[in-house]
Amino acid sequence: MRVGQSYFQLIMILGKICTNYRRIRKGIQKKVRNTKFKGKLLAKYGQREKSHVEDRLKKITTLLAEIAREYNADLVREDLKDLNLNGRRRAKAILKKNRIKIQAPRFNFGAGGGI
Repeated sequence: MRVGQSYFQLIMILGKICTNYRRIRKGIQKKVRNTKFKGKLLAKYGQREKSHVEDRLKKITTLLAEIAREYNADLVREDLKDLNLNGRRRAKAILKKNRIKIQAPRFNFGAGGGI
């Protein structure tokens, strides 16, 4: 197996982990009636998902480090925390602000006047 191929497989497994735990949490929300027990279960599976995702991310970073070492390349890490500010929520707010309100024409057919 080539290095790039294994990197892609690790990324795909990461997506499957999130999808699987989303399905599990959805089932817990639907089936469990007791709120205390539901909270404990959601916290338990949330922690499991977090640990699985962190494990996969560590494997991906070590794989990237091996690739960089093999090709004598440098890895650059960026801080992308502020990227979400320009995401979907901000776009919706801008669209809502710039939306033109179209009103239907009003006709007065009353006794005082009209057409």
